[in-house]
Amino acid sequence: MSSVMKLKEQNWKLRGAMAAGVGGGGGLVAIGSVLGFGHMITRHVDAPVFVAVALLSAGLAGFLLGPLMGRSGWRGALLSFVAFFGATIMGAYVAGALALPFRDIGLVTVWLLFNFFTPFFILWLLICAGLHWSGHSLRRRFT
Repeated sequence: MSSVMKLKEQNWKLRGAMAAGVGGGGGLVAIGSVLGFGHMITRHVDAPVFVAVALLSAGLAGFLLGPLMGRSGWRGALLSFVAFFGATIMGAYVAGALALPFRDIGLVTVWLLFNFFTPFFILWLLICAGLHWSGHSLRRRFT
C-alpha cells in the first residue's frame, strides 16, 4: 500500500473517531439539557428526538472539524477549543434545522446561551478537554 493511500485511510479513521467523540459529547450535553431544563427544551420536540438529532448533528460537526482537534502544544489546545466551540455551534444549528420549524430556529441561540451560562458549561469544558486529549492520542496512532 502506498504512503498516500495509507495517509488517506488514516485520515478517515481519525475523522470517524473524532466524529464519534464529538457526537457522544453532544449527546451528553443534550441529555444534560433535557434533565436540567426539562419541558423548556423539549416543548417543540420530544426528548428522545432532541437527543438523537443532537447526536447526529454533533457527529457531523465532529466529522468536519475533528481533524483540527488533538494537536500538540498550547496552539493545538487553543485550536481544539476553537474547533470544539465551532462544532458545538454548527451541531446546534444543524440539529435546530432538522428538528424545529424554521420560524423557531432562534430557539437554538437560547439553548446555547442556557448551556454556556449555567453549570453545563463545566460539563462542556470537560468534554472538550477529554476530546482534545483523546484526539491527541488518536492523532499519534492514525497519522
